[in-house]
Amino acid sequence: MKNPLVERPWLLVVVGLAAFVLAWTVFLVIATTHPTESVPLVPSKAATK
Repeated sequence: MKNPLVERPWLLVVVGLAAFVLAWTVFLVIATTHPTESVPLVPSKAATK
């Protein structure tokens, strides 16, 4: 039995890309449905005055 990834290496790229898109979609859904308090990494000038 031959390894299908050896026969078709582009299949690995397609599977990897599909996994990335799926993970990104799940991340966006979670980020939009669970609002959190926005904490800026760089404090604004208004907050430092």
